[in-house]
Amino acid sequence: MMVLGIDPGTKRVGYGVVKSVSGNIELIDAGLIKIKSRGSIDVLKEIKTGVEGLIKKFKPDKLAIEK
Repeated sequence: MMVLGIDPGTKRVGYGVVKSVSGNIELIDAGLIKIKSRGSIDVLKEIKTGVEGLIKKFKPDKLAIEK
């Protein structure tokens, strides 16, 4: 199972991708989506585009978002 974890923010969105196989957890990727926009609508669009890109790239089975 592949899991994408999101740590939301307004200037940076952290993410981590892990894969679990037979009880073993492997880190696949981790990083930041750096937000360059300043207007709230543009920030949300940029976050949406970045997260969609991660979903397309890794095709996770589950998604977790930190509160």
